[in-house]
This record gives sequence, structure tokens and C-alpha cells, in this order.
Amino acid sequence: MDASRSERRREAILQAALELFLQHGYAETSVDQIVARAGGSKTSVYAYFGNKEGLFRALVESVPQSVTLQDSPEAFQGATVRDTLRAYGLALTERLVGRESMRLLGLAVTESGRFPKLGRLFYELGPGRTRQRLADYFAAETKAGRLHVPDPLRAAELFQGMLLYWPRLLLFLGVIKRPTRAELEGPVHEAVEMFLAAYGTGSRAARR
Repeated sequence: MDASRSERRREAILQAALELFLQHGYAETSVDQIVARAGGSKTSVYAYFGNKEGLFRALVESVPQSVTLQDSPEAFQGATVRDTLRAYGLALTERLVGRESMRLLGLAVTESGRFPKLGRLFYELGPGRTRQRLADYFAAETKAGRLHVPDPLRAAELFQGMLLYWPRLLLFLGVIKRPTRAELEGPVHEAVEMFLAAYGTGSRAARR
């Protein structure tokens, strides 16, 4: 099988798995059902993904990578920390309020009660990894003297929370429609300014 055909087969299996997981839940979806919808054979599923959990892992990792280098702000190096965080924050927020990301989050939340391992897996591959990459960036910028962040992991949690808590909650509840990039720019820039007011080199904490 040539590479392009193999990739199409893999994508078909992923799409079928996502549709069936969302329709019937993780537990009630079998590999046989996924194969019936995607075509091919169970052998292909096991060859590509190992098992059903491997399929879920691949789905989480397949969210469009508008944030590159595994969600690292360093992929968006600007003239200043402010420029970097604005570009990174906008790309991250736009991606994580996207349809596929929201659908996978909903699936993880729904299934984590019965399958805690899925919830942990989603966290480790998604929010947890993003948090650690962001914390690493804050630590590096603090060492370089461009930020003053005593606890990088906590600062990463706060910054992610400012960016994502309200738009994702309101989307889940159906209060708002999916925001456009232009609609996200203002809140993202405000979050960056609040972050720099707390952790910038001119902040009160830095002057202590």
C-alpha cells in the first residue's frame, strides 16, 4: 500500500471512530463497528493504533496543529514577550475553541467518569502538555530577565485559565456561537496585559 493510500485509510478509521464515539460513547463502540463504517479490516486498526485506547490517543493528537512545536510559545517568538504571548495565545485559543477540539473535550468529560484513564490521557496529551510547555517558556524568560515568574507552572495555569475558561464554558452551554479570530483578539490581548502586569519585569512582584 502506498503512503498516501495508507494515510487516507488511517484518516478514515480516525473519522469513523470519532463519529461513533460521539454517537454511542467510548464503551459502546466496538472495533468491529469502526471497521464497518471506515472499511478495511480489524488488522488495519490494530496495525495503526494498537487498540481502541490507541485510537482515542490518536484522535486527541490529531486536533489541527495551528499551534506548532507541541504547543510551545517559542514557535511564536516576537520582538517582545508581549508579542510572543499575543500570537501564541490567539493561536492556542482559536484552536481550542475549534469544533474538533470541543468535540473531543466533550467526549473526554463524558467518558472520564466510567473510564478515568481516558480523562487522564486527554489531560496529559492536551492541557497538561500545553501547561508544561508554557511553564518552560516562562521559566526560560524569567532566567533571561524578561519576566519575573516565581512559580512557572502556576503562572501557566493562570494564563491558560484567562484565555480559555469563559469561551469554552459558554460554548459548552450553548450561550455563544463559536467566536471568530477577530472576536478572540481583544480578550487574548487583555489576558496578556493582565499577565504582564503581574509577572512582567516592571510588576510590583518584580520590584520587591
